[in-house]
Amino acid sequence: MVRCGDEDVPPFDGNYNMSLKIFKSDLMLQVNHLEKSIQAAQAKGESINPNCWAEVWQYYRAAAISILMADGDKKQFFQRLFTSASARKHYLTLVKDGQIKASHHYRASELNPYFDAVIAGEFSLANEIASLSPADWNEDYEFEDDFCYAQFLFALIRQQGQLEASDKAWLNRFEAALEGDDSQRLVWCQAICEQDSEAAVAAVLALHDEWKTFYKEKNARLPMKDWGFLTEKALFMEGIALLTIMDGLKLPCEQDYPDMPNWARIQFYQP
Repeated sequence: MVRCGDEDVPPFDGNYNMSLKIFKSDLMLQVNHLEKSIQAAQAKGESINPNCWAEVWQYYRAAAISILMADGDKKQFFQRLFTSASARKHYLTLVKDGQIKASHHYRASELNPYFDAVIAGEFSLANEIASLSPADWNEDYEFEDDFCYAQFLFALIRQQGQLEASDKAWLNRFEAALEGDDSQRLVWCQAICEQDSEAAVAAVLALHDEWKTFYKEKNARLPMKDWGFLTEKALFMEGIALLTIMDGLKLPCEQDYPDMPNWARIQFYQP
């Protein structure tokens, strides 16, 4: 079986931008090595650890963020996000075809590569990921509210905003699964149904605050900042995806928000 695991990466040197410049090439070396290992194993008929596929889309997303933040290369940013999403689609296809066993990555709420497709403007690819994702909640691997959030997003993009009653019903289940807890994701979904742009933007900004707090706390407890931490704290990718969806639905929102700049949104990309 092909094993996966982080290879050595340059340590965080205290210079955030310099670290991203190092990571942008190092991450591509690592993902290329991983892809070659997978291809070699497939050629030999060897089994492949499903985590390998997750590492492929994680590495491509990290490489996308690092090259955008280090060099401002928007073309490569969107291209690498497309490849991240493509790796997710490929994994789901292999599971569907019975070529690999389903793992904890086989859950609807594994949304990062789905968001990558959305941010890159690849809505057809996003829909393919949605159609290949499990339609049933797997309580062993995901929370029910996360599952409902994913299913609502799948329906929203698939229906191009023209939601049916069955699509909106996901939000009733979403709210019930929360058991009285608050969720800005639910607030965003409800605002989208009501075409309330102001409420939707407020929910995105509240999610941003939660994301910012999470990384601030994580920063305090991590002894060494690895590539995953450095890249994921650079941009609020979920927020960029939600704003991109709003762009597609013609719901007005501003160009720039904290950690969600307009140059990371395909709506404002000029080749």
